[in-house]
Amino acid sequence: MSTEVKYTNFRSIPYHRLSPIWKYKVDGHGAFEAPKGKKFIMPDGLQVVEIISESKNILAQVFPSIVHVFPSYAYNGPNGVPDLPVFMEPAIPHDILNQLMEEGRLPLANAPIADLQFKQGVRDNGGGWLFSRVSWRAVRIYQKLSKGV
Repeated sequence: MSTEVKYTNFRSIPYHRLSPIWKYKVDGHGAFEAPKGKKFIMPDGLQVVEIISESKNILAQVFPSIVHVFPSYAYNGPNGVPDLPVFMEPAIPHDILNQLMEEGRLPLANAPIADLQFKQGVRDNGGGWLFSRVSWRAVRIYQKLSKGV
């Protein structure tokens, strides 16, 4: 028996400010496709990697071609760029991918793909070609300086 999972690319996922531990929390569902022509590099034999809360709720899932976020996923906003509306939504899958790489649950080779997805998300959110390119460069520099990837 096979079940086909379908995702919709949600726009404008609501989020709100939290405590000093996490700055923002996602209040809706969302799915973010991998950058055009790219797939996320998965650990051997896995088709999904999940982030699960202490109360056993799924907060995020990464498949080879999509990042799915659930309500209550908390994050600190974009890294390397200001917390502006154009960056908030693209920062969600970027943060999920980086968290899993930091935990060693996804290969570090995903870092450039995650940054490229951020760039695409900024452009899709109205950032334009030049703005998305400059912000992508800022995120890449931040990643290299802070994480060495």
